[in-house]
Amino acid sequence: MIDGRDGFVPVVVGQELELVCESIGKKGDGIFRYEGFVIIVPGVEVSRVYQISIIKVLKSMAFGEVKR
Repeated sequence: MIDGRDGFVPVVVGQELELVCESIGKKGDGIFRYEGFVIIVPGVEVSRVYQISIIKVLKSMAFGEVKR
C-alpha cells in the first residue's frame, strides 16, 4: 500500500471505521481523516461520528460509505 506522501496507506477496501467528520468539501462530501489519510464520504454532517466502510482506495485518498 503506497501513497505519494510517506509510502503508507492505512486503509483497505472493506475495512470498517468509526470516525468523526472533520469538514465538508466543495462538492458537499464529508472529509474524514484516519492516521492522517483522507477519506471522502457522501451524505454526512460535520462533527458527527459515523461507522463507515471503505469502498475504494487510491494512492492519496479513499472513499467510503456510511454503514447502515
